[in-house]
Amino acid sequence: MKKTFGAAFLIFLFSFQFCFAQENPESEENIESVISGETSDEEIEEDEANGTEEESAEESDSESDDELSFDDGDDFERRLRFVSFIGTLGPVFTLNTDSATKSAPSPVSFSGGLGALFFEDKPVSAELRVSFFMNYYLWDGKKARPAEVENRTATVPSFMIDLTAGHIFHFGNNYLGVNLGVGFLLRFAVLSHGVSDDDYGYTGDSSSSAKDDVSSINSWFYENTNFFYPEAAITYYRYISEYMKFGGELRGYFPTGSYSSGDGLDGMIVSLSVKVNFGF
Repeated sequence: MKKTFGAAFLIFLFSFQFCFAQENPESEENIESVISGETSDEEIEEDEANGTEEESAEESDSESDDELSFDDGDDFERRLRFVSFIGTLGPVFTLNTDSATKSAPSPVSFSGGLGALFFEDKPVSAELRVSFFMNYYLWDGKKARPAEVENRTATVPSFMIDLTAGHIFHFGNNYLGVNLGVGFLLRFAVLSHGVSDDDYGYTGDSSSSAKDDVSSINSWFYENTNFFYPEAAITYYRYISEYMKFGGELRGYFPTGSYSSGDGLDGMIVSLSVKVNFGF
């Protein structure tokens, strides 16, 4: 009787195992292992840990796909920001087509600028910058002209306000920006050091004074759109850290005032500068 009951129990056990394995083929191997006592608690915990690690790796891969990373093997990721800050430093060339007279040859000044880059993460970016440089000027009876030190009447601090928009191209960790916009050149003439109000003006006699010439220079700066400069710029950066780009910029300004008055490109400005961009 006992033998018959034992045989019936074994038949029932293996029948149950077979039916469960048919419904859950993936668990057949685990059931056999449990019945035979081959699977331990440690192995089960290890399988669960491996599954968690695989899920974490998949999530990490999907997150990294959403971010732009460097192609050159650098150990940091590029970040495109809504706003970042820029600084520039370099020479500024101003074309003077009348340099054969007593005015100066086309002067080269030194400029420094600060500003901000907006919408770097968008198809169209924008840049606002203010740069500062200085020149000497004289009055020739018709217009303000750049002057050499010995012939100067006025010292002119100049502020160029740039408003540009353009597109940014990324090549690995290299950056190329092409911009178009407008510049507003704000200038204010003051008597140069060593020049007094009563000194002779452009006529060379008492009919005009240095003070009168300075007044004429300041008026000319804001006549006939002499302050308005359409511009174009090209910028190259290389990412040197997660937060900083370093490169250079070439920028040209078209003199609308001189062109409209028949003086062609007189007063055209070209700047070449070292440029740094940083953000947080």
